[in-house]
Amino acid sequence: MKIKYRINETVSTNGLVLIAPTCISSKSLSVLQEIAWEDGKKLLSFYESTLAESLDQLLCTFCDLNGVKKEEALLVFPGASAVDVCRGSVFKDSYTYKHVYAKRFWFPDQDPVVTVGEIYTRRFINSGIRAILVLDDVISSGQTLVKLRERNAWKFPNAVWHAGSWITRKNSLKGYETLYSSLLVAHSSDKGLKVPINSLSTLCECGGEDVRRAYATKHFKRLSEDFLKFFEKVVVKEWITRPGISDSCY
Repeated sequence: MKIKYRINETVSTNGLVLIAPTCISSKSLSVLQEIAWEDGKKLLSFYESTLAESLDQLLCTFCDLNGVKKEEALLVFPGASAVDVCRGSVFKDSYTYKHVYAKRFWFPDQDPVVTVGEIYTRRFINSGIRAILVLDDVISSGQTLVKLRERNAWKFPNAVWHAGSWITRKNSLKGYETLYSSLLVAHSSDKGLKVPINSLSTLCECGGEDVRRAYATKHFKRLSEDFLKFFEKVVVKEWITRPGISDSCY
């Protein structure tokens, strides 16, 4: 099944892409961009709030487009990164939604390892759900979403699976019919290359300084230490001032 795309905006770049929570100041983002520029890289940054509003607008006709009633749809937010998507979404408030365990384990110089949990509803087999929409901040390799469906599809025999994200690259996403995204990122010079897309929240939260050092070393030639020092000194301190996670997102 070939996936259908519903995208608000497309960006082509050969640089880096970062998603920033609103607690990260525009001044700090400018400094990171300057370090990247001096190192010969272009760094694009997008605030979570802007991406969230764009995705909500894109999803406002979700039920009409897929021929289902709201009570026949289920929204799923996988893992810690999707909590930010849940918190920033107004669209979710008129739907039934679930938070499900999903974790990416990051190891320097290795591909992340993904584990996912089960989606629990009141019924062991829920044949009344006809559409499942899985929402995350970034869909990069698509591993999390594919594994989530593989583990849970048997529980929802009548459901068609859809995906949504703030930022994505083009992926096949096996088992999903539609991909909704605020922003599609493509490489500007080589279709075979992938633009690195990362969330500042992930870099701050998952794996600590070792992961941030691996990121800086991988993507910066001369100024990896400058990037890392500023990140540790300023960005991490700003990130810990973010609002607490709302219980309503679980």
